[in-house]
Amino acid sequence: MLPLYLLLWFQRLAMVRAAGTEDSGCNLFFCLNVTVSNDIMTFDVTPVFEPFGWVGLGFGGRMLDTHMVVLWYDRDGSPILSQRYGVGHVEPVIETNPQRPVKLIQSVSPVWHKGNFSATTFQIPVNKTDPMPGRIIWAYSLRQPDSDPNADLTGHYVAGTVNMRINKPVLGQTPTIVAPEHGHNTFDVLPRAQKLI
Repeated sequence: MLPLYLLLWFQRLAMVRAAGTEDSGCNLFFCLNVTVSNDIMTFDVTPVFEPFGWVGLGFGGRMLDTHMVVLWYDRDGSPILSQRYGVGHVEPVIETNPQRPVKLIQSVSPVWHKGNFSATTFQIPVNKTDPMPGRIIWAYSLRQPDSDPNADLTGHYVAGTVNMRINKPVLGQTPTIVAPEHGHNTFDVLPRAQKLI
């Protein structure tokens, strides 16, 4: 009987590896799910706060010298992605030839929040030289840019950092919206499947 249990355990382990790894969480402004599979990072971003202007996700721990993706919606609701590069605490510059080009894909993730927005999904190759690919900075603005991906961005309303623990197997869990304490951008210790972005 023991060999059958071992066989089933190894089969389950193989299915988990094939599915990839992920982490997810929400704050008051948006939900984020990050999945890594076959050296591709897939980001599902779902706004939860109105008015929604834009959200920026940067791959690193600070704004300076960080590659980022900025997402907003056109007047007709079509998503717009813009790849930028942080040069300090000023508007990030447009990356005309990014090393890791982002690709907008059709969202296959469930919508976590029943609001006016659905998830927007994009993919970007994993940065193999980054020992912490889940370390992300984020910013949120209330003002929507023009429809051009090269449009000027207004200053962000709120910003923060998050460390997505992308070493967990894909389980399809639903994140919970968590409010920051006392209006600050805090990172409370939450149950394993949740975190404040």
